[in-house]
Amino acid sequence: MTRILSAISLLMLVAYPASATSFWLSPYGTELGSTQPTSFGEVPTIYNFDTQNTGSVYVWAQTDIGETLKNWSLRVKSTNASVLSFTDSTVYNPDLFTANDVRWEYTTEPTSSSEISDDFNGFTLSTDPSNLGHGIGPSTPTDDPFYYGPNDGSGSWLMAKLDYSIDTPSGTTQLFLQIGALGLNNAGETSADTQVLFGHTGDTPFADAGTSNRHTDGSNLLDAEVQVLSEPDSDFDNDTFVTGADFIIWQQNNGTVGSGTQPNGDATGDGDIDEIDLAAWEFQFGDIIPLMGLETFTVPEPATWVLTCLALSGLLVIGRRSLSR
Repeated sequence: MTRILSAISLLMLVAYPASATSFWLSPYGTELGSTQPTSFGEVPTIYNFDTQNTGSVYVWAQTDIGETLKNWSLRVKSTNASVLSFTDSTVYNPDLFTANDVRWEYTTEPTSSSEISDDFNGFTLSTDPSNLGHGIGPSTPTDDPFYYGPNDGSGSWLMAKLDYSIDTPSGTTQLFLQIGALGLNNAGETSADTQVLFGHTGDTPFADAGTSNRHTDGSNLLDAEVQVLSEPDSDFDNDTFVTGADFIIWQQNNGTVGSGTQPNGDATGDGDIDEIDLAAWEFQFGDIIPLMGLETFTVPEPATWVLTCLALSGLLVIGRRSLSR
């Protein structure tokens, strides 16, 4: 009987893995970033180019099953100080039913200037769910403009944006989410009672979301990587404009290894036609590429139809190809 009970308990553990409040990083602050990576291979690479001076990474969250996240404090660390410096942060705290009806009664959006971001956080101090400070979770309003998911509140919440300056023309750095100085907790729980998961769903949750679990680099798998690459040329049809026609050329030749050329969709000149060239095209979409050189001009975000093209290609969310720990 003891063996049978043990076997049943083991099966229950396999069938019902430990859940946790999850946070992950994404290059997108739209619905495109609202899907949590499910494996290390899906952890995103964020491509920047040496014609850029700044970049951004977005923080997303999904609450533990049936739980409401009331208080949270986070930071992000870059492992290569020569690549980027965090400069600013934005905590998303939209008005819900009224101007006084929000996620967090108290937020901090610090300015930083190092490879470790200052703590950014949101706190729900009210205990009255009809008043200020709902937190996020199944019991909170889903008319939140930065919420993506079903009506039961179990979807994904855009939490914050971190801005950084790009300090090198070429380089790579790993990004790690960390618990901030004030920890985080669900409603009715202390930090010691609250489990938190960073990165992808296959990683190991922290059983205690207190400040002793900083999640420094090396304690878990990385949560994102930033690569700074040389200036690309995404004008594949060489008409001096980067448009949807260039995307079609890239799409037709995507997957070419070693023999790619610029007219066939290789924007970076490495001989491969892949997701890096897609990122280059997205970055340069709308630019004018003069025939005499690759001077580029600042333009607005890609239009909705462009994002639709990318989504149809199945390659908009850029995952990692390989990375040694």
